[in-house]
Amino acid sequence: MKTPWRIGHLFEGAAFAGVAPRVVAAVATARTAWGVSQGNRHAFWVLDYSVDDCGLCRVQGAGNTWFTREPGIAHLYAPGTRYWEDSRMLTHGFESRYVMFTGGQLAGLNEFVQNSKGFGRFQDTAGVLGEQLRRLALAARQGNGAFWRVQGLLAELFVLLRQPSRPAAGSDFVRIVAATAPGVATGLAERLTQWLAGHYQEPFSLTALAGRLNVSPSTLTHKYKQLTGESPLQTLVAIRVNHAKEMLLRGRSLKLIAAETGFYDQFHLSKVFKKKTGLTPREYLKRHGA
Repeated sequence: MKTPWRIGHLFEGAAFAGVAPRVVAAVATARTAWGVSQGNRHAFWVLDYSVDDCGLCRVQGAGNTWFTREPGIAHLYAPGTRYWEDSRMLTHGFESRYVMFTGGQLAGLNEFVQNSKGFGRFQDTAGVLGEQLRRLALAARQGNGAFWRVQGLLAELFVLLRQPSRPAAGSDFVRIVAATAPGVATGLAERLTQWLAGHYQEPFSLTALAGRLNVSPSTLTHKYKQLTGESPLQTLVAIRVNHAKEMLLRGRSLKLIAAETGFYDQFHLSKVFKKKTGLTPREYLKRHGA
């Protein structure tokens, strides 16, 4: 069973409004909740990726055929496309990744959604799309200040989608993604990030983490920073702060939040929170709370 977690960011601000194409959000998440959505519909393009078996999906109409969402499958939806997701039959946790963006037509993506089904479906047998979406979520987690870095990764994603591929046998809308692509990182960062996301409450030990991944501490730090732009400890702190934000908005006390997110105490939490967000926890709650 996967431990629930979520990393990523929703990019907001007038400074980004004139950029096209433009990243709107990049997220990676693991869930244990099962249910059925009532019909998602967004004003943006969406590339939604199943890391695990995510159940079923139905697109465009309530009477249309359900599709399975197996591991390594990405769905591309144009703005306004309605889709339903049903994970009630699953007995395990599942991970998914998605990016929302504007200007997909400017990137030449219309050809993938103009078919008999009304959306694009990509089979990512080599995991290159999944890895790029992981990189997007990791970079986005650093907030609005990482906008242009995430924009660059979005452009790389467009290259992956647009590179020569072939339709699956017997289908006019399923594309087989090429097995290789330049610039896509190895699985080391992914494994470490997933472990940190599931164990963020625990004390941090670089030596123990390196041993778990069968590399030296120096190699782990160097390769991870090369792939993500930050150290493993910086990633862990960002994960803890993101959980702290969610708990603040749910009305938890600073003392309880500190205890459940791996900080020494509420004073340590407040200090790190202010450094990462520019706001104290109370200021954040006042600005973003209901």
